[in-house]
Amino acid sequence: MAQKVNPIDPDSGEAAEVKGEFDDGVNMTAKELKDWLATDESKSVGQKDGGESVGHDSGEKIVTMPSSQRIS
Repeated sequence: MAQKVNPIDPDSGEAAEVKGEFDDGVNMTAKELKDWLATDESKSVGQKDGGESVGHDSGEKIVTMPSSQRIS
């Protein structure tokens, strides 16, 4: 069964807090992430679930998202 999600009012203090936490955690632009994912070092780290690491796979999905879908 799908989990119910209660959306946050984008003008609320809670939304500002969530965005602030996101901004603190994100330390690369999409281009920097794409460049990092192309390095041998990025391919050698992370939790493996088969071939590609879970984080590397997630990073590849992020950089292929249209910029309108990324959080800014």
